[in-house]
Amino acid sequence: MDCDWRLICLTPVSTLLSAFSLPRARSARPPAGLAIPPLPEPVTLTVLHILHRDLTATIGPITNADLTRQVEQIAGEARLFHASADYITRFALPNMIFHITLAHAALRQEGLPLGKADFDGLHVY
Repeated sequence: MDCDWRLICLTPVSTLLSAFSLPRARSARPPAGLAIPPLPEPVTLTVLHILHRDLTATIGPITNADLTRQVEQIAGEARLFHASADYITRFALPNMIFHITLAHAALRQEGLPLGKADFDGLHVY
């Protein structure tokens, strides 16, 4: 186990932690015509760092001109079709907030002392 933070290695908490990286890929990659990478298993802190680094490298170069595609996706049992901007604002961003909220709540439930400042990175208490 390459993890020095016991809670990160718990399941399903470790899978929920992927919510901090994968929504970035799900937000920007499909409208740019790029595939969403699979979540490597097992999920460890090292795997999440590598995933974050790789996603940052592939998402960084995407420009507005790249975001011109129609995005087709499955949301639960619904097959949805969106223009890129609609996909990002109506699906990807709300989905990202939902998953980050769940991960934050699960970590708090496991006893990690997280607060609003940890959630949004802006507040200071």
